[in-house]
Amino acid sequence: MIDPKGTPLSPGENMGLELQLGPALEARGLTLQDLSNRTSFDLPTLEAVERGEYRNYRITTLEALCNAIGCEVGELFASNL
Repeated sequence: MIDPKGTPLSPGENMGLELQLGPALEARGLTLQDLSNRTSFDLPTLEAVERGEYRNYRITTLEALCNAIGCEVGELFASNL
């Protein structure tokens, strides 16, 4: 895979977008525990997401997170390019 600048990516390396739950949660006064209570995701899974241990997300997962947080999908991503 190649990033937008044309540089080859190593296996497991992302293309400059990182899922970040913290800012969206903080803006709404929510915690990861609150998010866990509102979704089918357990706290250890959400903590792993927050640490960046997951790279591939289904659209249904993103929708479930956004519905529970009350945000748009774009709010969950930060660019690291």
